[in-house]
Amino acid sequence: MKYKLSMVVGTLLSFIAAGTALASDYQDLKELINNRKEQTASFFKRLNYADKGLTAVAAAVEKGDYVQAAEQLLNYFDGRKITPGFQLGKSSDSVEAADGLLKDKLTLSNGLQGVLERNQDGNIIWNSRGGTDNVEWPCQISRHGCLMDAMNAYRQTGKTQYLTFIQGYLWDWLSHNDLPIKEIERFDKGKWADNIAPQWRTLDSGIRARAWIKLWENWKGEPVNKKTRFLMLMSLLDHADYLRWHHRPKGNWKISEMRGLVEISIAFPEFADSNSWYEYGIGQLTEEIDNQFYPDGAQMELAFSYDQGVVRNFWDVADVVESSPRKLPASFREKLENLYRYMAYVIKPSGCGPMNNDSDGKDYILPVIQRAAGQYGSDDLEYIASRGTKGAWKANSYSTVLPWAGQAIFRNGFAKDSDWSFFDVGPWGIGHQHNDKLHLSVVVGGRDILVDSGRYTYNGYHDTSNIWRNYVTGSESHNVILIDGLGQSASEKQASKPLSKSDYVITDTFAFARGTYDTGFKGVMDKDANTYRGNAAHSRAVMYVERLGWVVVDHIRTDRPRKLDVLWRFHPDCRVKNTGQKVFTADPNKANLLIQPISANDWDIELVSGRIKPSVQGWYSETFNVKVPNTVAVYSKQVQGDTMFAWLLKPVRNDLPAIEVKNVQMDAAKGLCHIEFSQESGYVLKMDIPVLGGVPRMEKTAE
Repeated sequence: MKYKLSMVVGTLLSFIAAGTALASDYQDLKELINNRKEQTASFFKRLNYADKGLTAVAAAVEKGDYVQAAEQLLNYFDGRKITPGFQLGKSSDSVEAADGLLKDKLTLSNGLQGVLERNQDGNIIWNSRGGTDNVEWPCQISRHGCLMDAMNAYRQTGKTQYLTFIQGYLWDWLSHNDLPIKEIERFDKGKWADNIAPQWRTLDSGIRARAWIKLWENWKGEPVNKKTRFLMLMSLLDHADYLRWHHRPKGNWKISEMRGLVEISIAFPEFADSNSWYEYGIGQLTEEIDNQFYPDGAQMELAFSYDQGVVRNFWDVADVVESSPRKLPASFREKLENLYRYMAYVIKPSGCGPMNNDSDGKDYILPVIQRAAGQYGSDDLEYIASRGTKGAWKANSYSTVLPWAGQAIFRNGFAKDSDWSFFDVGPWGIGHQHNDKLHLSVVVGGRDILVDSGRYTYNGYHDTSNIWRNYVTGSESHNVILIDGLGQSASEKQASKPLSKSDYVITDTFAFARGTYDTGFKGVMDKDANTYRGNAAHSRAVMYVERLGWVVVDHIRTDRPRKLDVLWRFHPDCRVKNTGQKVFTADPNKANLLIQPISANDWDIELVSGRIKPSVQGWYSETFNVKVPNTVAVYSKQVQGDTMFAWLLKPVRNDLPAIEVKNVQMDAAKGLCHIEFSQESGYVLKMDIPVLGGVPRMEKTAE
């Protein structure tokens, strides 16, 4: 009897607790609406009441009972089917990441790690830098991507503390970060809202809207309080208006912003303006495929991390649209094929993309290429996606030149252990630029050897206040040449025409490309400078021959004596040594590389690693906000006038023959280099490598 009584009492207490919670939820919603009467009234005027599911909402609005209208609207969404295309992707790392969130520790999408700072009331300080000293922190924590981990962890474990964190994080942001109307009023309708509060940076607003939609669609049936859900709906309306009228006019930001607008229109057709949002957003995205990409498929910022991000945005928004009743423009998917082909052609043997301009080293895109191969059924994409086991490669060489991007990709295949190089002879880029024209990255046997230094930080992005930002964007962090200690300045942002066909050649025996940087070294072109005056230019040609390696020929044009510093920077995993004029990696049981000057033996050589003073040198950043020391070989000498010199970058593996330089002839006036190599197999390779103009040649003869 006592047991039955205790059960009855327990049941009654549960009903009382549930009733109390419901009453509290209602009161919180009522208080929110009473405090936001004008915003609430405006919101309900923007719904599409032609939708029969909103009949009860319309009736409550007609009576002026906005609390009842809000409850009816939330009930309607509870009963509505999940919108296709917004499924939450599973992650095996979600629980670990979510456990960090419960301790206010965040790892953001760019790898940035920090701790949420809170005030004495326990509210998040949204303008803080989370102990990172990184300007991106307040912007990135307002993207809310971290909440996907918490939602995944909740679904995997059923632990309500994850859901509680989501609600707390959302409510904190929503209640302290209303749309900054006064700031926005500074901008005319249709003008980008630049230099605005970090919580409402337009890029992050588009990303946040997409995160919210995924939460909204995936927490159906979960105990999420009404005030948070309703304020989120009102804020999503603000997001849509904001993205529609104040997005960036071009660049990768615009793609993310328009994707956010399109996805709001698809997830919430109940908004009266959803049709016009969709038509505008998808129209802008379709135009941007043409506006932002060169005919060879490269995004005009020429920073691979952003290129692949933009292409993924296009693909993902196409998936969402095709899962909805909306229609995707007929040419949309067709145009994307060329963008994927560019990504496939520049892919490294590791399956990652190149680290050009502001890029990281871990953009693993092989699965993306595999997906594209399945979508389009192209022989070349299938060949690359399968690492050469399926499809077909019909060209006479695996090497290729992207003439609009100005990128020469020389390789001997697409297998994991292939050789690969990236030679930059193109424009600066329309954003996220580094001063690195003529940079050369090299992979031997699938192993990164000569590298770009990465992007590391955006502190000082808009000025020169940060030594690390200056370093990673400067010539000193790339495989180029410093003149009188100075690097390149800004150059042509966007190509108006492709490379001349006379400046690159791909045959079945060699690959060749050349380019010139002549738009001024920092200080060299400054007429008011006391030390550095006059003119200087650097031209470089690269010829790649399978089983021989890369022959690099540099030409310096100058009207006075100069000091030259030729930089060759190695991946941190490489053990770098030098003997005489040769610098080489010496890692047992691995593919290695030998750098050998083949036209001059009067270089001063210094191996630099992890230096900060007198100038930053010898640092590498494969992941944003993380840097490690790496070795840089600095070849230095004085020259009196125009000069020319050459290098052999020779892969070192057991299966490659010994090579000896037999004959070298340099004509700096004509920019012509003639080199002969003898191989232990009894053959001689004779090369004519023209740097300033002319046709490259190579022949193989018996010794």
